[in-house]
Amino acid sequence: MIAAQDLIRRQPEYRFEGRCPVNDSGLANVVNIPLLTAPAPGDAGHPPLLDLLVLEVLLAELDQDDAGLDAFLEAFMSLWPERLRRVEKSITAGDHAAGFDSALSIKVSCSMVGASRLSACGARLESLIQAKRFDEAPAMLETLRTVGEQTLSALAAVRDRGLAA
Repeated sequence: MIAAQDLIRRQPEYRFEGRCPVNDSGLANVVNIPLLTAPAPGDAGHPPLLDLLVLEVLLAELDQDDAGLDAFLEAFMSLWPERLRRVEKSITAGDHAAGFDSALSIKVSCSMVGASRLSACGARLESLIQAKRFDEAPAMLETLRTVGEQTLSALAAVRDRGLAA
């Protein structure tokens, strides 16, 4: 069960490694920061599971079309298993280029639906690969699976009940 406080937008506390370009939009701050490392799941200050503000902005961009938002969420949820499979396969096979590409895909797609914690996991995996810390990448896969399941449940609840609920 997802706790209500996990669905509430909080200002995440991220740790940065290396050079980090600034994105002043505030909505997609995870997307344009390639060396972002999210706190480990046990750390205090990890991002919320969902940033409902992102979904509200998306709904506004869709001219308040609830069916359009539902379709967007459904598409994300249906693509998640393949995204996860691709990153797992590439990391397990030691294909770092494909792993980086898969982690980047996860980070960006998750940020588009407000899946802040899952996006941060993708960013962390991307950073590990970019920093050539390949031995740490497999441990992130279990976190990615767990947070992915939680995120899909939260998105399904938003899809089924709507943003106003």
